[in-house]
Amino acid sequence: MTTTRVSGWMKGLAVCLLVLALPLMSAGLTALYQIIFRYGALSAEGYDSAGQNYERLYSDLNEIRRYYEYWQREAEGEVLPYGEREAMKNAPDVCREAEDTNLLYAVVNAQGEVLLSNLKGEDPLAELQELTGGDVAIQSFTYRVEEDYPKEEQTARLRYLSYGFRTGLPVSDAYAQEWQTAVRYRSYLKPALVFTAVCAGVSLLLFLFLAAVAGKRKGEEAVCLNPFDRIWIEVLLAGWVLMLMLTPDIVFSVWNGAVWKFGFLSLFLYGSLTLALSLIRRLRAHRLYRTSLLRQVLRPFRALGRLIHRSAEHTRMMPRLLLMILSVALFEVFCYGMRYSALFVLLWVAGNIALVLLAIWVAVQYDTLRLATDRMAAGQLGEVVKEKEVPFFREMARNLNSAGRVLTAAVEDATRSERMKTELITNVSHDIKTPLTSIINYVDLLHTTEVHDPRALEYIAVLERKSRRLAQLMADLVEASKVTSGNITVELETLNLGELLKQAAGEFEARLADGGIALVISAPEIPLYVTADGRHMWRVLDNLFGNAAKYALEGTRVYVDLIDDGARALLSVKNISRDPLNIRPEELMERFVRGDQARNTDGSGLGLSIARSLMEHQQGSMSISIDGDLFKVTLALRTAPPVKMTQELSPNSNGPDQGE
Repeated sequence: MTTTRVSGWMKGLAVCLLVLALPLMSAGLTALYQIIFRYGALSAEGYDSAGQNYERLYSDLNEIRRYYEYWQREAEGEVLPYGEREAMKNAPDVCREAEDTNLLYAVVNAQGEVLLSNLKGEDPLAELQELTGGDVAIQSFTYRVEEDYPKEEQTARLRYLSYGFRTGLPVSDAYAQEWQTAVRYRSYLKPALVFTAVCAGVSLLLFLFLAAVAGKRKGEEAVCLNPFDRIWIEVLLAGWVLMLMLTPDIVFSVWNGAVWKFGFLSLFLYGSLTLALSLIRRLRAHRLYRTSLLRQVLRPFRALGRLIHRSAEHTRMMPRLLLMILSVALFEVFCYGMRYSALFVLLWVAGNIALVLLAIWVAVQYDTLRLATDRMAAGQLGEVVKEKEVPFFREMARNLNSAGRVLTAAVEDATRSERMKTELITNVSHDIKTPLTSIINYVDLLHTTEVHDPRALEYIAVLERKSRRLAQLMADLVEASKVTSGNITVELETLNLGELLKQAAGEFEARLADGGIALVISAPEIPLYVTADGRHMWRVLDNLFGNAAKYALEGTRVYVDLIDDGARALLSVKNISRDPLNIRPEELMERFVRGDQARNTDGSGLGLSIARSLMEHQQGSMSISIDGDLFKVTLALRTAPPVKMTQELSPNSNGPDQGE
């Protein structure tokens, strides 16, 4: 299943939009909090529903109770300390005068007598009911009650604070000003809800898009992680949970301003988004456990388990190690039994020195064995280590030497076989070339004679066709031998691949048209320069177009696409095969393998193998894909900066050579 990869600029745009949408949503949430909780948009139409009035009311009620306590103590004849007398003098006006405040109150005892009030009428309670429209609240509190007082005396000292606001808040005090502000901000509730909902919807859509493409990059199938994804996931989750626990205290606290709430909400949303995307990337890459702290904690235990498991597997080595450990343990026990003596000290020192020397001896042997494996990996085969130098690892050294000798023999056999094949091809080609040249020359001479028999003329034509095919096959054999063995000269230069493609297309356009095949070329308008050898590149293109002319289905099209892929130039040739392609692409590029299983065409089965080797010698690549009857070849070459060409490549620089 192929996953669609989204380009980087789309992801960057989505991130930028989300970075803007989240603070806007935080601003909307903060505004909703202020309107609902501070200005009481969802509460009853009470004057104390505004947040500031609510805080001011209970602060003033505390001041009234404190003022009453000082007043009562002074009325009882007690001499107040200087600080309390000053506090009475500096008490708020609400505690003394009713003309300048909308808050009215009366302190009543358990018998219903009014003890203190800012209303100066004959019946403060009735006046309080009248001025507040009956909206009166009552709070009970005690005045100077000790724990050992009888219950009756405690009840007698109980006080009741009745309070309420003037109807309509006619006095221009802080309560009236705050209520006017609350009424104004209550009208912003619906616009704030719509604004916040729109920002939340946009943020959700952008998050879903980023979640769908998280870890994906254009042109890469593997999921990509960033440095943030390598932080232990438990640390990130702990930080997020801590922020979640702090959210109610910070957002719903009356002591924090709107700016502080907005900043914390924005930070919390950014952190949640980053954590969620990181989790998605880790899950998609199957690296959630590998980037966790739990894995680091369990790693020593897993290493210990692997050590125990490996120890159980290496049964041949274990007896020696156990014998060494047992010997050391017995020696220590023996020395312990002889403690407090000079012999004990001597034996303990000598034993530990011997143990250190033994460890050094084993370590030297191990390092010798390691260096031998390094030499073996570098290609130095044969006897890589002397067995007498590593007695502790003698069996391992013997196996390494045996493997080195076997590999040396295998390499020598392969080299000798390849050399013999190359010599055989060269010798056979040379031996066949002389009689074959004579046959071709005599066939040409027969054309100059007066032969009128139709059957004789047909025989001469067949003889000419087969002899030239044999000559072509011998040329392909020699070229394949040279290319495979690397016995060719490659001169890399900067050339215009588009121009070379046009020349090759012009060379084969008429031949393709004779077979009823249309050639469709798609190439960039600007020149595309690559680093390649012109002669070898022409040979590759000649082979691909020749294959299309021989094997494409009549009445179809051959599509040639040239694409600039940044650091590489990609050239693809696609056509519909005339014969069923019941063969794997890897087999088709082997020597003497042809897609034409009936072998009724002029191919030798060497062309694609030669083309692939030539592409590799030019530091490029060639791949084949088959989808039903669709045959596609893709060439890849390194692009080069444009330079002024000193000479144009000619299609006749290397004559056309038909192959697979």
